[in-house]
Amino acid sequence: MKPSFLKGTVLSKSDKNYFTDITSNWLKINARLNDFTEEEIKKMILLELQGHQRLHILHRLKRRYDRVRGDRERGEMLISGSAEVMVGRRA
Repeated sequence: MKPSFLKGTVLSKSDKNYFTDITSNWLKINARLNDFTEEEIKKMILLELQGHQRLHILHRLKRRYDRVRGDRERGEMLISGSAEVMVGRRA
């Protein structure tokens, strides 16, 4: 069963080929982890769940996913908060 945050995430054949090499060991993952988007990290988690199921890899990928998502959400919140403050000042 997929975790709820992975619902709707689909791995294409090209995704599997691309991420299989990257997720072959932790050194490869770690070298590029900061470059991946939320969606790419979700695909790597899904691939790991379907394949090796290495708990330490899943844990690190999930932590990175949470960080990337949190950064995005904070940015969205700050942008919407800034817009509300600016609208409030005009009134």
